Amino acid sequence: MTFDSYSTVRVNVTALVLDGVDPDDTPDDIAISASLTLTPMIESGMVLQYNDNGVKKLKALTEMTVDIGPTGDITHRNKSYVKIVAADPVTTNIEQLQYRARFNNVRIGAQPAIISDIYFWAVAGDQINLADHVDLGSPSNSVIITRGERGLSVSPEVEIVGGALIFELEDGTDFPPVVVPALTQASEDAAAAHADRLAADAAKAGAETAATTAVTAKDDAEDARDVALAAKADTADDALATAADRTATEDARDIAVAAKGEAEVDAAAVALDRLAVGSAKTDTLAARDEASDFATVATTQADIATTAAGGAQASETAALTQADRAEAQAIRAEQAADDIAEGVVPDGGVSTVKLQDGAVTKAKTSAGVQVSLDKADTSVQEGDARLTNARTPTAHVHAEADVTGLTAKLATKADVDSNGFLVQSQIPAVAIREFLGSVATQAAMLALVGQKGDWCSRSDRGSDFQIIGNDPTQLSSWRENTYPASPVSSVHGRQGAVTTQAVDITDSTTVGRGVLKAADAEAGRTAIGAASSTDARFTDTRTPTVGTVPYDITFVAQSGTRTVGLGDVPAGIKLRRAVTFSEVTFHCETADATGNLVAEIRKNGIQVAGSPATIAAANQVAGGTSSGAFTFAAGDALTINVTGVGTTPGKGLIAELKGVC
Repeated sequence: MTFDSYSTVRVNVTALVLDGVDPDDTPDDIAISASLTLTPMIESGMVLQYNDNGVKKLKALTEMTVDIGPTGDITHRNKSYVKIVAADPVTTNIEQLQYRARFNNVRIGAQPAIISDIYFWAVAGDQINLADHVDLGSPSNSVIITRGERGLSVSPEVEIVGGALIFELEDGTDFPPVVVPALTQASEDAAAAHADRLAADAAKAGAETAATTAVTAKDDAEDARDVALAAKADTADDALATAADRTATEDARDIAVAAKGEAEVDAAAVALDRLAVGSAKTDTLAARDEASDFATVATTQADIATTAAGGAQASETAALTQADRAEAQAIRAEQAADDIAEGVVPDGGVSTVKLQDGAVTKAKTSAGVQVSLDKADTSVQEGDARLTNARTPTAHVHAEADVTGLTAKLATKADVDSNGFLVQSQIPAVAIREFLGSVATQAAMLALVGQKGDWCSRSDRGSDFQIIGNDPTQLSSWRENTYPASPVSSVHGRQGAVTTQAVDITDSTTVGRGVLKAADAEAGRTAIGAASSTDARFTDTRTPTVGTVPYDITFVAQSGTRTVGLGDVPAGIKLRRAVTFSEVTFHCETADATGNLVAEIRKNGIQVAGSPATIAAANQVAGGTSSGAFTFAAGDALTINVTGVGTTPGKGLIAELKGVC
């Protein structure tokens, strides 16, 4: 089944303004300009669920906006109402559905105005008049006391289901769930807090374990610090010993230099050795300082390890590594001092003296260095004349035979004559099509001399033939060209060049044939009996005859609930010309519950004889009609008067008058 849970909403709203120029002295009732928005009051994101023959379906509810028409009613698709989704506890998940009615852009003439919001409950099948739901608050200077029906008290016990509160009434029934979004958020926050508590407990246990590990690491770090301090002391002793050896070495060198004053040693070499010894001295001092620095770093690392439990193990490893490096530096410093004392350069070392005296030769270098040196020896050296000789390329040609395969390729190409065209002998025969002429018989065609592609015309068949085989004397070497088939065999029973005449159109009338044969427009008008273009009737400005021009009126007499009297337009309408109405039809928007509606036409406030109509409730929407000759003169006032209504009157009254003037 389709969704069918709706309420019908109506409203009539106009404005009372200062009395204008009219027969009465009361404020004028005029139309307003506005739109009306109907908004379902549901939680954001909530949808309506309904049961469609056992299948659950969802409907998203939206607000609806309609216009307020000139009569004060809702106007939507030529209707004075609008239907909205309503609650149905049987087929939907919403037991009660409240709406807010809001009037937008309200203007009384050019003046903006405000109409308060109206709230109402939408129940399936209800007819809702917004005027019945206005908050009729009392004026500020009066007191109104009313007493309603006895209500039901609420039990003190409240049940929380999801994000809603369930209240139990004193008669044992439940009040509709009250959705409280904060409850849903509070439930989610409680669950998150519980998860955080569990995570905190786990973190606490991990911290206690880490603290135990840190204490153990601290003990290990203190042991590492003691070892590092011992290494520092040993390194300092070694550095002092190295310095002493260096001093002794320098003294020994000075004595050796003085004793060998006249030895066959190049003075420059001695000076260079002295520079080398000074450099070694500097290296030795740097090594000692570096060893001391490494020992200091090792001590610092041990101290850091003591205070930083989290990095105790890493600090211990760093301290041991620094101590090992300090020891290695001290050993290298001691070895360098020994080498200097003996006046030797290690086998792997290269000194300036060795380079100058040729002690370092190409043969002593590595294989890769030797290859690089060979390339350098064979490369173009600086000053070579070829580097500055800007040689111009020499013009030259090649014989055809110099290009491999060129002769064979040229042999497969076509030749051209002196004019650049293909040589006649190299053009394929089928490439040239010739017309062999027109023949009247098959025998004459087979006697023609030609080649593939040539063609002829056969006058006896009205078609062309083309040679497709090698022997044109054989019929199989010829092919008849085909043409699209024509479905027309004759026209009007005649063949060849046929001219259609009027008599050929056998289903035409005499008039039709006359039009076909008309020589000009005037003859065509004569054939069909039309007036001539100069007919005087075309220029005769005839005045319509009095009493023949239709003059119909639709009179909206009442728009709200019907009452006895002159309705919404008590002043009526003033006719500008004499009119005679032949009938009037009264019809309503909704019918009375029971009884009859009695309505009549009045002229200048007096009943028009024969116009009253008595309409039963069953016929009030379709309407009731009175007929007669209801005559009005120019300037008469026409009004519609209700003299009787049924029980629970319906809404609206429209009078439709049919007349001529």
